[in-house]
Amino acid sequence: MRILLTILAVTISLILTSCSTEGKKNQKASENEIIKKSEFATAYIGTYTKKEGHVNGRANGIYTVKMNKQTGELTANNITQKVINPSFLSKSHDGKHLYAVSELSPSDNSFGQIFAFRINEDNSLRYINKKSTENYAPCHVATDKTGKLVFVTNYVGGIAMLYKVGKEGDLQVSDTLKLSGSSVHADQESSHLHEIVISSDNNYAFIPDKGSDKIWSIPFDVKKGTFNRDSLSFVKIQDGAGPRHLVFSKDNKFAYVITELDNQINILGYKGNGILENIAKITSLPDKFKENSYGSEIVLHPSGKYLYASNRGHNSIVAFEVDNNSGLLKLIDFYDTKGDFPRGFAIESSGRFLYVANQNTDTVVQFNIDQNTGKLEFSGNILKIKTPVDIEF
Repeated sequence: MRILLTILAVTISLILTSCSTEGKKNQKASENEIIKKSEFATAYIGTYTKKEGHVNGRANGIYTVKMNKQTGELTANNITQKVINPSFLSKSHDGKHLYAVSELSPSDNSFGQIFAFRINEDNSLRYINKKSTENYAPCHVATDKTGKLVFVTNYVGGIAMLYKVGKEGDLQVSDTLKLSGSSVHADQESSHLHEIVISSDNNYAFIPDKGSDKIWSIPFDVKKGTFNRDSLSFVKIQDGAGPRHLVFSKDNKFAYVITELDNQINILGYKGNGILENIAKITSLPDKFKENSYGSEIVLHPSGKYLYASNRGHNSIVAFEVDNNSGLLKLIDFYDTKGDFPRGFAIESSGRFLYVANQNTDTVVQFNIDQNTGKLEFSGNILKIKTPVDIEF
């Protein structure tokens, strides 16, 4: 009897030891997975997927990539979401949803679309729904600060759209704004709305209009999901400029607009209530460069001390130091993007790394940012992505 009890005791002890060891292994594995996840951030790459008049799209849709937080290196994880020409993306402020335009043109016999996705735990995307953008070539999407509204601008037709966001992140059309105008350049026969930027107080939407040389400003009502047309205003910049993208200074006292047609960065003052005023402008190109080039993207460093812009044709990123008192810019330098036709670019949240999408050479190139000077240094890291346009962290 004693022998049986001894055997039973030893058996139970072995089982408990095995369970304990297995439990520790599982706990360790879980801890390692958490550490592994914390070492990486996720970025989404918007692309062109088919041939258009201005681009030979070759991509498959939206790409999900990983960023090593220590080195900044990007690696593709082979997760894609098939959308036609998902050229621009915007993540919701709570990080739970991603919105993407589908830049359809008249040749597609369909208006453009806006797609809503849920961001899964593994950072893959789950389709929720899509809605028409009520015209062709939607080229930008933005979310408001509350996460209740999504805005889209169409390059064709002067149409800006406002959508309400449902509880599951789904979109419903809420309002449509029609703007019109023209200017002196051959590409300015009508309004071409190129972006929509939401003010820091979440009361106004600012819309650079390449076609009319205006930056429109309009208040909106979050609860109603409507534009307030009675208070629509604009600031006019130089003829033939083609305002494309806009970014505010860190203190929101100034706005910087990159122009597509005359390659300038316009500096505007902002005192609130949607009113912008012209202060100065500075070229985005070297003085000796006389070939064709087109201003593209403009991004403020998280510190607010440096401003960067991309030039398609000169194939460069230009860097400036920001004077926080006057808003004026001082040139730092020009940096070869190591590819052709740089479109969008992004600076990740720590401010240490800048990534530029070279549309025509199928590359996303990493630069390291000197935090003390704002200077860029090519990292040597290049990720191959077909016809990249936009980068969203």
